[in-house]
This record gives sequence, structure tokens and C-alpha cells, in this order.
Amino acid sequence: MRKGPREGSFVFDPRKTRECLVKWCISAEVTFNKFDDPLFAPWMMRQELRNELQSLNSRICLTSDLWTSNKKLGYLCLTAHYIDANFILIKKTIAFKDVKYPHTGLAIEEVITKCLIEWGIKEKVFTIILDNASNNQSSCDLLRESGHSDMLFGGEHLHVRCCAHILNLLVQDGMAIAHGTIDKIHDLVRHIISSPSHIQAFNEIAERSGLPSKAGLILDVPNRWNSTHNMIMVAIEYKVVLKRYAEEQLEHSPEDEE
Repeated sequence: MRKGPREGSFVFDPRKTRECLVKWCISAEVTFNKFDDPLFAPWMMRQELRNELQSLNSRICLTSDLWTSNKKLGYLCLTAHYIDANFILIKKTIAFKDVKYPHTGLAIEEVITKCLIEWGIKEKVFTIILDNASNNQSSCDLLRESGHSDMLFGGEHLHVRCCAHILNLLVQDGMAIAHGTIDKIHDLVRHIISSPSHIQAFNEIAERSGLPSKAGLILDVPNRWNSTHNMIMVAIEYKVVLKRYAEEQLEHSPEDEE
């Protein structure tokens, strides 16, 4: 096959490559265990990263989060943050592991410890950012007990509480005054996106109202306050459409004063 003239030299963009890979995984519904395939390992440059982490003269800070998939499987993601020899802040995701049920502090601590040992950085950890759940506190207590001698200040500052989680709790508390209205919007949006026919009915009303159709609507989740904000902003823009849809489908919707 003949190739046309090149417009310029090829430049590898790791950020763009990662973005394209993530989009492909989502679109093709690639299962997580596919990345354990030994033929995929060379793409990940694992050994190079392992050598870099082990040769650091600085400490490593970790961030981690645990969530449950729609198949009720628990997953933990672990990201390492560090400053390299050129004094550049680097972050690398070093683990994406399943967590056995129940998700106790011991189960979380076992996954994190195993990961740190695999990478050979257990003695280099300074802090780990987790949310305020009790099982995370228990896991940090266990990590502190097992690695006390290797940690700065005996692990006194190991657990850094996630500011984003704290902010979410504050905002959720403040939104309690509008809890009833938000619940009505949430239930109505969930009804619309529950089937293609409902979305089609919504878009037909939107077009008659002079508004662009939507491929889908934003449904909020409890632990992301910004998702509630985004849902409300769309609901305000499509207020007339939502009200007419609710009337036609015999669903509840916020009153005008709400």
C-alpha cells in the first residue's frame, strides 16, 4: 500500500495515547483482567517505572479510592505522587486491584501493602490520601503498625483526609434545604434515561420547545456534589421540557415555586 506524503515527523504524545486508550476501553467494554495479559505488559513499561520509584531520593505520597462496580465488585486504585530528579512533580497509577468482600480495613490494607511490596516502595511512603470512611481509618492504622519503623515521624502523618470528600460532605449538608426538590429532579431524570423511548419522547418535546435534543441527561451521584450541580443546571435550561414530559408521563416534577 502506497502512503501519501507525510505532513511532518511523528511525535508521540503520551497524554493523547492514554486518552485514546481509555476511550477505546470504555467503547469496547474491555474487561480489567485483559490488562494482566503478559503480552500487554511491555506496553506499560512497568520495570522502568519500578526502577525509577526505587531509585528516588524523596518520599512517595499516595492517593487511593475504593468503589463498587455495577456488578457489585470492589476495586481499589492506587496512584503514586513524587518529585523526580529534575524536581518535577510526577503522578503514576501503580495499581488497579479488586478488593475481596467485605471491604474492611484489613482487606484494604492487604491490597495496599501487597502493591507496595510488588513495587518495592513500602519503606518510601510518606502519606496516603483517603476519604473519611471508617474502614479507611482502620486500614491506615494497620499500615502504620506494620511499617512504623520505615515511616517518617512513625507514621503520625500517614493518613491525609481527602479534601474533596470533606467539601462534598459540606455541600451535601448545605443542599439538604432543597433535598425534596433535588430528589424530584433526580427521579425524573432517571425515568427519562431509563429507556430509549423515554429519551425520544423528551427530545420530541425539546424540539417543539425550540431546544436542542439531548443524547442523554446528567444524573447525579451522592458522592459527587458537582454532578448534582450539573444536573440542576441542565434541569433549569430544560425546565419547560421536563415539566411537560412529567405531565405526559404522569411523573412527579418540582413545582414552580421550588
